[in-house]
Amino acid sequence: MQITVKEAKKVGEGTKKDGKPWKLYAVVNEDGIEYTTFDTKAGHITPGAVIEIGDITLKDGDKRSFKELVVISEGPASGPKPNCDMSKKDWVKKQRIERDSFEAQTAYIHLPIYLQMDYSELSERGKELWEAATQWCEAKIDANMGQTSSKAPATETKAPKSTKPPAEGLTFKNVGEFLAACNNAGVPRNKVMEKLGVDEKSLSRINIAESWDIIYEELIKPSKELMK
Repeated sequence: MQITVKEAKKVGEGTKKDGKPWKLYAVVNEDGIEYTTFDTKAGHITPGAVIEIGDITLKDGDKRSFKELVVISEGPASGPKPNCDMSKKDWVKKQRIERDSFEAQTAYIHLPIYLQMDYSELSERGKELWEAATQWCEAKIDANMGQTSSKAPATETKAPKSTKPPAEGLTFKNVGEFLAACNNAGVPRNKVMEKLGVDEKSLSRINIAESWDIIYEELIKPSKELMK
């Protein structure tokens, strides 16, 4: 016979004549019917569990008991209770921070994927999505870095200084746009990093204007002149 447990609790304990301890448990099913048992496994079952209790023994007309139970399925796991002292406003703030942290982690994982795509082969719509994706990822990563108060403030990683204005008068809102322009001009992400002497972690903190000037003057411009 199978029952779904509504409640299980210890209702008595003692010692037998031979010195062995005993414990009596009451198990209540979803219909409110109570069963008793000396099976100690009853002390570990949780509400919602489905158990097999075998044959039922009736005593005094309506008292039901069984010898042994077998757990068919566990009850739902009970998580930690919410902090009742936390206000609704605090809960909203906590959830926002957790959501932002999750999105930033997701962005960190996906950003290299987008930046390694061959920008020149994308359709116009594809380029728009590519740029939007990189901007979104970088914004999330930058926001997450700004929330990290336990670490020392991030310092800007500067490329070698140049006194020249940005090549061709181009300006970029973020590193994503800068990398997109480089890739579109035939200089992929890995070559940009190699030329600037930066790694993945410091790439997001470069001086974009100076970096573009270096990449354009030393890699893009010579390539254009060779094609003339």
